[in-house]
Amino acid sequence: MSQTQTVHTGIDTYVGEVSPNLNHGQDLYLSLRGDVGQRRRAYLWFSLPFAPNDTIISAIIHLEPRSGFAASPTITAKRITGPRTWRENVETWGTAVTGANPLVTTATNQAQVINQPFAPFDLDVTAMLNNVSNGGKWFGVELSTGDANINNIHSSESEVYKARPTLTITWAKTPKAPTDLKPSGGSSVSVPEPVLKWSFVDQNGADKQAAFQVQVDPTNTNWGSPNFDSGKITTPDEMIDLSDPTYPFSALSEGNQRYWRVRAQTDAAIWSDWSDGQLFQYNAPPNVTINNPPASPNNSVAETTPPIDWTSGGVQKVYEVILYEGQTETSYGYDWGSVYGGYVYDQIWTSGRVKSTDTRRTLPPHLLTGYNGSRYKIEVRVWDGIDRQGLPGAPTYGVATRVFTLVETPAVAKVTNLIASQGDGYVALDWDRSAGQPDRWALTMNGDIVDDTVLGDEPWVSGIHYSYRFPKPKPLVNATYGVRAIVNNGGVLQHSQEVTVVYKYLLTGIWIQQVNTKNTHRFKLIDAQEIAVGIGWNSTIQYPIGDRRPRQVRDNQRGYEGTIQGIIVGLPDKAEAERIAGNPPDTRYRIDAYDMSFFVEIAAISQLEPIVGMVDGLPAWQFTFDCYEVGPAWSFNTRG
Repeated sequence: MSQTQTVHTGIDTYVGEVSPNLNHGQDLYLSLRGDVGQRRRAYLWFSLPFAPNDTIISAIIHLEPRSGFAASPTITAKRITGPRTWRENVETWGTAVTGANPLVTTATNQAQVINQPFAPFDLDVTAMLNNVSNGGKWFGVELSTGDANINNIHSSESEVYKARPTLTITWAKTPKAPTDLKPSGGSSVSVPEPVLKWSFVDQNGADKQAAFQVQVDPTNTNWGSPNFDSGKITTPDEMIDLSDPTYPFSALSEGNQRYWRVRAQTDAAIWSDWSDGQLFQYNAPPNVTINNPPASPNNSVAETTPPIDWTSGGVQKVYEVILYEGQTETSYGYDWGSVYGGYVYDQIWTSGRVKSTDTRRTLPPHLLTGYNGSRYKIEVRVWDGIDRQGLPGAPTYGVATRVFTLVETPAVAKVTNLIASQGDGYVALDWDRSAGQPDRWALTMNGDIVDDTVLGDEPWVSGIHYSYRFPKPKPLVNATYGVRAIVNNGGVLQHSQEVTVVYKYLLTGIWIQQVNTKNTHRFKLIDAQEIAVGIGWNSTIQYPIGDRRPRQVRDNQRGYEGTIQGIIVGLPDKAEAERIAGNPPDTRYRIDAYDMSFFVEIAAISQLEPIVGMVDGLPAWQFTFDCYEVGPAWSFNTRG
C-alpha cells in the first residue's frame, strides 16, 4: 500500500559569487544565476518521511518564481552527498563553494526542468530519492542554472506560505521476496523443463502480484547475465512453466543442476526483493511399462481377479497399483467426446504404497463387478528412492496406465432356463446349470453386479436347479435380472456369459420409498398393516343472518394426512431403520398404496421396534408414524 505526503523545506538558503561572505539564510527568496563571476546557487533540505529500502514511486519538488524568469532557464537539481551538514544562517559562497570544506554534489540521478516564463515549475527527483532509500547520503539538493539572468524563487521564509518550496513524495514499503520456492534445497525434478512455483504475500497485505521475473543459471553468482531470464511477465500466476515454447529455456540433461530465483511486482508497480537462489537438478523417473493387461487391441481380461504385471527401468523401491472404473460421460451429464474418449474414470481401489521390488499384483475379488464389456483403467506408479519434489506435470514417480475391458469367458458353462417370478417383497430367480455348482454366483440387475459373494451351494435346490430371492426390486418398471457362474481357474476367478431375464415387479400392499437421494430405499408394510389417512382442511363456522343453523365453510383443503403403521420389511439393519427415523423433517417419501401414490413428509415416529426373527428371510420392524402430503396425488393401476 502506497503513502503520499507533502513536506515543506525545513532549511534553505542561497549563496552568491559577488559577495562570497554574505549569508542569505533569512531572505524571502532563493536566487539563481549562471554567468561566471555573478553565479548564484540555492540549497534546500527536506525531511524525508520514508524508511530505508522503501520504494519511491514519485517525488516532486515544487517551486514558485518570485521575480526574473523572463526567459526559459534550465534549472538543475543535484543531490548533496556531504561531506558535512550545513546551516542556512551560516553558509556563504566562501564556505559552500570555495572554502576548505565545500559541499559536494553528484550528477547521478540529477533532475532538470526548463521553466516557462513566470510559471511555477516541478523537479522530478524520484530516481534521486530511490538512491537515498537504497543507502545514498542525504544532505539536501543544490539548485543551479546556466542562465545569465537573475531568477528568484520563493524561499521557506517567504511571506506567501503557499509559494514556499515543497516536496510531494509517494512511497511504499518494498515487498519481501517471494517464499516457498519449489523446487528447492537441491531436490530433483522428473522433467527436463519443470514448472517453477512460489508464494508471494505483500507484507502490507494490500497488494497482490501483478507480474514476476524469473532467472535460472548454473551458478548462484552470475545473476547479472543469467543463462535464462524471463523478463517481466505480467500475470498474477505464481508459477512459470519452462516447457512453454514462448520461453527460451534449454531443456536439461540427466543430472544437470540449476539455480533459480524470482521477484514479484505488485499491482502498485513495486518490485519485491529477489529471492535467494534455489538449487534443483533433473533426474528422470523410472520408465514403467504395463505388460498385463495387454496393450490394445488385446486389452481385455476374462477373469475378475487378473494379475497386474509391469516392468520398471532402473531401481524399484516402492510401487502402487490403482484401479479406476470407467463411466460414460453422458452418465455424468457431460458430452466431452474425444476429450476423454467418451469415458470418465473414478478410482475404486488402491494397493497403497508398497515397499517392494515385486512387479506383479493380483487384483482382489469384488472389484471388477461390471457387465460384459465394462471398461476399467489400471495405473502403476513406481518410486526409485531419489528424492524428487512433486510439481505440476512432474510427479515424483514413474507411471504407466492401461485401459482394459472385462469380457465373459465362454469356457465357463453358463446357466440355462432362467425365469423370474413375483415374490412378496422380492423377485424370485430360478435357473438350471448342468455343469454343477460353481465356486460362486454373480447376480446382476440392469447390467451391474449387485452381489458376487453368493457361494455355489447357497441357492441350490436339488439336482441342477437353483433359486435366489432378489431383494429390494424396482417396482412397476422393467428390470433386467442376470446370473453368472464364477469358477476359480488356477487361482483366477472367471465369469461365465451372463444369462438375463426381463421382469416387471408389481406392487402388493403398501410400499414406502425415500426419494431425492442416491441411495433410494424401498420397504414394504405387511401383516397388520393400516393406512389411516384422509383429506385435511381448514374451516370456519359462520352464522348466516336469518338462519339459526350454523354453517361450516372450508377455507382451504390440504392433502392426505394421518397415521401409517405396520411391519416394515426390507431394511438391512437397525442402524438403517434408525437413520430413516432420524431423517430431517423435510425428507420426502412416496407412498404407493394399492391404486394411489402420493408424496409425504414424516412428522412424528412413535414406534420403531425390531421383530423377533425374520419375515420372508429379511429383518423386519414394527413401525408407526404420522405423515402429511406435500405434493399432488394421482391414481394409477399398480396391479399391471
